[in-house]
Amino acid sequence: MLGFSGIAIKGFDCRYITGHELVGIVVSLGESFQKAAAGPPDLYSALKIGDKVVSPFTSSCGECRPCRIGFTARCDDSLLFGSPRLPGAQAQYIRIPRAGGTLFRIPQDESTLGTEPAARIRTSDASLILLADILPTGYFAALQAIQHSNLAYAFAHKSFPVIPGFVSAFITGGESVKVEVDDAKLAFAVVGLGPVGLCALVSLVELLGLTGTPNFAIVAVDPNEARRAKAEAILATLGSSPGGADSAVTQYSR
Repeated sequence: MLGFSGIAIKGFDCRYITGHELVGIVVSLGESFQKAAAGPPDLYSALKIGDKVVSPFTSSCGECRPCRIGFTARCDDSLLFGSPRLPGAQAQYIRIPRAGGTLFRIPQDESTLGTEPAARIRTSDASLILLADILPTGYFAALQAIQHSNLAYAFAHKSFPVIPGFVSAFITGGESVKVEVDDAKLAFAVVGLGPVGLCALVSLVELLGLTGTPNFAIVAVDPNEARRAKAEAILATLGSSPGGADSAVTQYSR
């Protein structure tokens, strides 16, 4: 059970408790949480009262095949928070089913040990709540884009087909064709600069920077001037980050 410090959406009048993503403090633990727990997710033996956690908008067991391979949204026992089957985050407390496979514990700031638990986290709740759904949604879109097989030539600097893994040893035909610098230039479009679009834009810039892609352009599209300005301001802060935004060419529709 958690006591809330942040939720993502406002409530409305309906017959069940709404609210998807959440940030909270653990106030009690069920019988499944034991120090000697073996087999279930590690959080069952590690989580303790007072820990700060983030929850995605679905519960997941962490033990079925989809969970084990990372597809937790396809969990055999998944339930949606804020639905008729599972009360959501628009409340003072919430019970988290399959909590050991659902929650993510926020690491404590070791320099503040001895203070109240809520004061041990430097990241604001407004930022942490993005981790529950909005940021991962944008990040996943960016990840899917750069992992598309049609872009492999740009990262490998080899002509198509480029197939990673052992199969590549049996694929021939493109080795003698030189991929020029301009050939490997990538162009992306992010359509819509709301919260998810901004997270996709930031994720794309970071991922391209971290992969060492020197030549790319991103066209960010939104008719709302305030959103374009917000995106511009966010991009301006990324220059000193690991990925960096220095090599991005960003345009905005007017």
